[in-house]
Amino acid sequence: MHRVLSHRVGLTTCLVAGVLWCLRQSSGRRTQQLWLLRHGESEANRVYRHSQTDAMIFDAPLTEKGRQQAAACMPACRMLRPELVIMSPLTRAIETCLGAYPRQHHPDATYEVWWEPTEQLLAASDIGSSKQTLQARFPDLDFSGIPDVWWYTRGEEAAGDPEISRSHFREFGYLETERYADWRVDLLVARLQARPETRIVLVGHADLFNRLLERYFGLDIWLNNCQLYPVELADDGVPNLNLPPEFETKIEHPSVSEAAATPEAPVANTTQRRMVWGETEDLSLIHISEPTRLLSISYAVFCLKKKKKKKREDK
Repeated sequence: MHRVLSHRVGLTTCLVAGVLWCLRQSSGRRTQQLWLLRHGESEANRVYRHSQTDAMIFDAPLTEKGRQQAAACMPACRMLRPELVIMSPLTRAIETCLGAYPRQHHPDATYEVWWEPTEQLLAASDIGSSKQTLQARFPDLDFSGIPDVWWYTRGEEAAGDPEISRSHFREFGYLETERYADWRVDLLVARLQARPETRIVLVGHADLFNRLLERYFGLDIWLNNCQLYPVELADDGVPNLNLPPEFETKIEHPSVSEAAATPEAPVANTTQRRMVWGETEDLSLIHISEPTRLLSISYAVFCLKKKKKKKREDK
């Protein structure tokens, strides 16, 4: 059962995290404290939980329950005092961020929208809205740093037109490749480590965070809706991704072919933190959508993720 992060989260946990981080900073080794926050329940989450099918809701917003989950995070989030708050451009992540981290509570923090931490495209809800639509929907945020079509696409036409991208998905269906998703996570980590801020909040998604935690920390963890999870990034061992020199201010959305040609990057040196706020479900599923015709059969969902913990125990 998904649980809301509530007032039960103790101040002691915040203090312990802060003290340990300060001790590492005083040792002369620069580290960044990164707080991962998964979005609240979305309309797509709600439908999938009951029907186990893709709801075909593009850029699904939060449900009323999801908005309540984000609001319940607010007291704990306020204690983190972040310098930088980053959010995925998907509407459910933005709504969660503004609900859990209202700007009036963090006047000294910088708020930015990055395309790299968007969810791996496995369902219609992972296809977003154009930056013009997002700018009109959230006028207090700046979307100038993301392309008009910032999610994974197939074909040059879809890459330049949000409606063509959605039409292709409705008619044929497609998935974001594993290699592209790995490359995007590596790009995200490199961009984070290039920032001067040392207290960073990242509001994103379950599959993306699982990939980040597994790839850089060796942790097969799936976050619940509105669950916080802290990790630390060290400033040595940044992946060499051959990024353009201007990537700190603007990263152009790479094509599928560019991502496929990118070699696997070495894993950055990181310091593992195992504090978890809220309860971590023993999730063993990722939702993989196979290409289908919308009018012939509903979008198929297959459960391919194995329980790694159980597998190790059985050996």
